[in-house]
Amino acid sequence: MRAKRFVVAAAVLGIAITAHAGPEGTVDLHFGASGRIFTPLDGPYSSGRAAARQADGKLVVVADVGFLAGHDFGVLRYLADGSLDPTFGVGGQVATDIAGESDDPRAVAIQADGRIVVAGLVTVGSSFGFGVVRYLSDGTVDTGFGSGGHVVTSPTGADSPTAMAIQPDGRIVVGGYSQNVQGWLLVRYLPDGTLDPSFGTGGIVQNPPDSGLSSLAIQADGKIVATGGGAGYDVARYLPDGTLDPTFGTGGLAASSVATTRKVVIEADGTLVIGGAGVALLDTDGNVIAQNSFAGAVSHLLVQGDGSLVYENGGVGRLNPDLTPDASFGLNGSFPSGFYPVTDLNPEADGAVLALGAWGFGGDTGLVRLFAGRCGNGVVEPGEECDDGNTAPGDGCDPNCCLLDSDGDGACDSNDPCTGGTAPTTAKVVVSKLALLATPRVSLSGQVVFPHPFSPPLDPIAHGLHLRVVDASGYGLDLVAEPGAYDHSVRRGWKVNAPGTKWTWVARNYVQRSFAPGGIVQIAVQDRSMVTPGLVKITATGSQALYAQWKDHLPLSFEVVVDTPTATTQCTLAQFPGPSPAPSCVYDTVRQRIVCQ
Repeated sequence: MRAKRFVVAAAVLGIAITAHAGPEGTVDLHFGASGRIFTPLDGPYSSGRAAARQADGKLVVVADVGFLAGHDFGVLRYLADGSLDPTFGVGGQVATDIAGESDDPRAVAIQADGRIVVAGLVTVGSSFGFGVVRYLSDGTVDTGFGSGGHVVTSPTGADSPTAMAIQPDGRIVVGGYSQNVQGWLLVRYLPDGTLDPSFGTGGIVQNPPDSGLSSLAIQADGKIVATGGGAGYDVARYLPDGTLDPTFGTGGLAASSVATTRKVVIEADGTLVIGGAGVALLDTDGNVIAQNSFAGAVSHLLVQGDGSLVYENGGVGRLNPDLTPDASFGLNGSFPSGFYPVTDLNPEADGAVLALGAWGFGGDTGLVRLFAGRCGNGVVEPGEECDDGNTAPGDGCDPNCCLLDSDGDGACDSNDPCTGGTAPTTAKVVVSKLALLATPRVSLSGQVVFPHPFSPPLDPIAHGLHLRVVDASGYGLDLVAEPGAYDHSVRRGWKVNAPGTKWTWVARNYVQRSFAPGGIVQIAVQDRSMVTPGLVKITATGSQALYAQWKDHLPLSFEVVVDTPTATTQCTLAQFPGPSPAPSCVYDTVRQRIVCQ
């Protein structure tokens, strides 16, 4: 069977059914809808805040849920494929109103027994403080914790939590700051939710008296490390009883050398990784051993097995173990997330990274899955088909760890191998309305002349259609409009407009168009052999997807497979490298649109 292909630049649809691999730092386009999952929440001012991974691989996300008048603690749980877990709460979601006013979750952690602990800000009348809720594994509130499943602590009446960690013995440490007293604030609870009298004064520590605490981590020896703001220091270490550790820095306080500290992570050897206006490494005594300052505040960090650091500072990037930028990750060392903002990073069991964020202003929580392996380390990781320990070409494993990337699109996908083909006669992509965050539109069209007569006959109902697009950062679409006639019961499938010559694929079974892969809900395929033998025209349109970020990462490349992809010929790749008059992509700042032709 011969595969007829044509490659230009734009978007794709349906459910991906083939294996895919991609360069480090690029989106796993087969996760959810084009690598992203959006979950609508109750209220236009809702967004995901933090995430934690259960031992069974399920991902727990906390979100503030509600309207301007008040928010609740929202908790969602996802299965490994990105779908909501039907065994948790109602359809995978739980909302908890703690005090009848505004509740804003900030952190989540999983206990050793699988119970879920959420900490956040709770408003009670004119005061606000630390609120902690514990849930059973099915999403019901654990009434054995605190008072009816929750506890609220406000030593000064104006206390805001920012971080939480659970000790190996089950005690819960919540950190933040006091607005009335101006100082770092830590509260420790016993496993039943009562304040721990062995910590500070009645379970509360207010020290040092400056600015506020931003992040917490627990060392293997039980000492507590925190980051925040202060005069001449931004890292503190506490003994298990809550007093500052005199063996760390100066009297328990140290300076990281990167301003605006937001995050602390502890490596296996005890090294402290500090994120702020860059990243710094501190030894166990609080001395700076390496640092790299750069623009943007690093609020989230992950340490990979080889010592590399995945970080977030508006986008997602990676540093080598020596803190130099890893240019092999994403686009020149970073990946633009498309979320506003990224609110957490979470490791996958297979080494990939999930970024959590808020999307637009419509109350959606978003997840994006990134390949985060390192090609050339000799280990086959997510996004790789092979890894022979080097990135040399011509040795059977391509430099991007593909077995064969013969179509040159930078990914191992169902369109490889492709050892020959014909260039499309025309190819055009228009992405418009980019000024509107959640409603940009895409229109793509192209024509290609395949060997004629077709073998097998052109028949999308029998073979389906594959569309693929990526921009220079590696983000795009790689999806399949599956074969099959239109099914009115599910409102999806292929319609015959003219027997043997014209077909249209439609998908109207999405609650919102933005949930359709790439936002595309219609493709038309037309055999124009009456004009030119073998001429095929393909058009597709979509809207309400993440096309807006494409303008910053041109050019695009678009590929279409109109038959089962089993052959090594009959494929084309049309790119738009520019500058004009060569095929190119241009962003029109006046009309807020991209045109590639």
